[in-house]
Amino acid sequence: QKFLMFAGHQRSSSTLIAALLDQHERVLISHEYDVLRHLRHGREKTLLATLLERSQQDLEKKKLIFNGYNFSCMPEFAGARSQIKAATSLQHSAVALPILVAGDKKAGNTCKHISEVGETQAIAELNLIEQTVGVPLVFIHVVRNPFDIAATRYIREHTPPEIREQWVQQHQFAAIESNQEQQQQRQHKIIQADAKLLQAIIDEFKMQWETVVQFIEPRYATHRLYNNDLLREPSDALRRLCVFLDIDVPAQWLEQCSKRVASRASLSRHRIAWPAAQRDDLTRYIEDEPLLARYRHFDSSTA
Repeated sequence: QKFLMFAGHQRSSSTLIAALLDQHERVLISHEYDVLRHLRHGREKTLLATLLERSQQDLEKKKLIFNGYNFSCMPEFAGARSQIKAATSLQHSAVALPILVAGDKKAGNTCKHISEVGETQAIAELNLIEQTVGVPLVFIHVVRNPFDIAATRYIREHTPPEIREQWVQQHQFAAIESNQEQQQQRQHKIIQADAKLLQAIIDEFKMQWETVVQFIEPRYATHRLYNNDLLREPSDALRRLCVFLDIDVPAQWLEQCSKRVASRASLSRHRIAWPAAQRDDLTRYIEDEPLLARYRHFDSSTA
């Protein structure tokens, strides 16, 4: 009934949302297949079959285990998913599938590509997706504190391997520890950020945000999901997401998925020393964006 794409930002929790949705018995989400890139290479006739294959591979190989989350298939849902997949016809005209929502998670690159090719070409390519699958195209935009997005990307992309590994390990503990005292006992080394590299990440965030707000949202049904809402009330956030996708909310799926969501946020912004110019630049941008109003206070606990 719908083809789902993610738009937005790296390190925003899009992977978590996609993985939880993929556990739903009527949803099929591939992990970073990059639909737009493959359609440009003329592979539209095998689109749904490839998404199905990649989703199954991700689940079977348990590739999606990192950052304190285990995104592999929940055992209690494995049987139902296998039965549905076995019964799924992979013909090109696949509107009669028992899968009600299919899609791909490639948030940051989707915005980057749209920005690079321009409005006319982007519309043509997104129209091709709708023509290929024969159902409406919809988007999810996962929003996280921009300071945490920038800091997490900086740590993951511009620090030595040993620093990244230490950060990942500490992040894993933070995701599973609910005792604040336990987390405070962990020593977090502050990383001195390079102003030029950090500014490039900030500029890319701005591009991605403007692509979603100015190009995607006016043209396509888009569900904006704030990361801190998911952390605070995972059941409510997932219910609203299912309403948007027009799918049911199985009680067992909702209960198990809610348990997979960490109750505490990872405030990566405090892990780097921010150059004044970059902190001020991102602060001004947030203050000028009403939809980012909840993130205006750098030292708040809002993720």
